[in-house]
Amino acid sequence: MLKLAGENENTLERIEIISYNPASQDTGDLEASTSTITATAEASGTVNADYSDALTLAMPGDSRLEVKSICARLLVTVDSITAGHLYCRVYVDAQDTDHRLLDCDFTGTGDQVNHTNKTSGTLFTLLTDGEAHTLYFFFWVDADSAVISQVKLREAVGCDGTAETEIMRLNHTGLVLLNFYSERWGSGTPKVRYRVAPGNLWSTVIFEQNVANTFSKIYQPALIHDYLKISMEGSVATDICYFPEIVAILRSEQ
Repeated sequence: MLKLAGENENTLERIEIISYNPASQDTGDLEASTSTITATAEASGTVNADYSDALTLAMPGDSRLEVKSICARLLVTVDSITAGHLYCRVYVDAQDTDHRLLDCDFTGTGDQVNHTNKTSGTLFTLLTDGEAHTLYFFFWVDADSAVISQVKLREAVGCDGTAETEIMRLNHTGLVLLNFYSERWGSGTPKVRYRVAPGNLWSTVIFEQNVANTFSKIYQPALIHDYLKISMEGSVATDICYFPEIVAILRSEQ
């Protein structure tokens, strides 16, 4: 191994690989045909939910890789609506404010999209613990009725909207090579960035790429003193952008 002038002869090089494959968790279409919503208030109790499904989002196997942002997107196809508003709330495990993932208001026909970005609190703790959690869907109208034919939710490690959001943080001192797969649910293109943050301060962007549905091999190493911020943003506000897979190759001295 090549030694630099003054380098300790007993220094050992350590190479490690951290692989994280959360994919994206998808309920599929929960409505097999069509459903006419006539209730004029949100039902009480999870046993009275219109739909439910259990999803499990994997957590990293190495504590040095931290998840910082979870995103979710709900797609509802409204076939017809005579009501002024079709409402939907989605909860995780329990029907209360702390467990509410989505609070939606649909007013027209066609494919209707609502999305959320959760980065802290009770929901974030639940969705990042690696366990199965049940989602409960409640629909109601303000008057008359609405007919729906599709109810589908996807959750992932990522973000919604067009603002740069820290998705993951890699705690490491040494060199790192990152390979990742970036994805989006929608029509836009994710933008991936990572930044070295010595002393917990943001520095300049050391990598930026606009890519969707592609496994990106990054051969330019980054030298990290403290940690690396891995961020993402979308080009379309109604999309969610996420990482189905990320692989970090770490080099350190011991």
